[in-house]
Amino acid sequence: MKDAGSESKAHITLRNLGEKTSFIELDTPTMTDEQMVALETEINQQIRTGIAVFPTLYDNKEDPALKG
Repeated sequence: MKDAGSESKAHITLRNLGEKTSFIELDTPTMTDEQMVALETEINQQIRTGIAVFPTLYDNKEDPALKG
């Protein structure tokens, strides 16, 4: 996630992309209200673009394919 003046990024894990409600998990200890609004706005814009997503399920979080 980027905000004005910051290049920090949070790891985001998709938990559920439903028809009406979606859930994500953020790998960050805290976020300000402003950061949360900015992230929600960006994610909603990305969802509206309709980018095709092809999820892959990994049984082991230590799988070498996840290292990058």
